[in-house]
Amino acid sequence: MIVKRVLALIILLLAACQNAPEKLDKLIDCPEARSPKCTKIYRPVCGQDKEGKLKTYASDCTACANVDVVGYQEGVCTGETK
Repeated sequence: MIVKRVLALIILLLAACQNAPEKLDKLIDCPEARSPKCTKIYRPVCGQDKEGKLKTYASDCTACANVDVVGYQEGVCTGETK
């Protein structure tokens, strides 16, 4: 009985580790003064919010226009979380 619970816990922990969101290595911080208006330029960045979730934005400006985004990295997100 205890062995089954321990095995179930190990499997659960392994599954959780595999679903961990990607961490951005070179996070560029968003400025404190955020612009509500951005140009329609398309230079995709991977934005990371306060909870660590990743989302691809059209540009650094559109990423940082979202007050929940703490920073970004150039390029699209490879491990985007919903």
